[in-house]
Amino acid sequence: MSAEARVARAMSQHPHMVSGTGRDATVLMQAVDGLIAKDGADGVLALATSDGRALAFKVADGAKRPVHAVVDAALRALGVVAADVGPLLPPFPVEGGGVSVGEVRAVVGGVGA
Repeated sequence: MSAEARVARAMSQHPHMVSGTGRDATVLMQAVDGLIAKDGADGVLALATSDGRALAFKVADGAKRPVHAVVDAALRALGVVAADVGPLLPPFPVEGGGVSVGEVRAVVGGVGA
């Protein structure tokens, strides 16, 4: 087994050692068999599936707000996650005046799709 494969297997088997308990990368690796993920500063997240596909996200302004919605939509579009499975990462809340007024969601296909 290659060094890369050993690292991927170790990450997948021990996700809490990659980013810590409750972090996005850890939650994703626990939810999707064979997925490896690493989150970083300023809205960065990289993912790789067990079949060799990879995704990397960088939010231009560094905000974490859109990351959950984008990751969920991308994994569903790739068929990694079934459409009827709930969100892997909780929707990011939008608050107004200290009250929840909505959440950030991805719209696949644009308006009216």
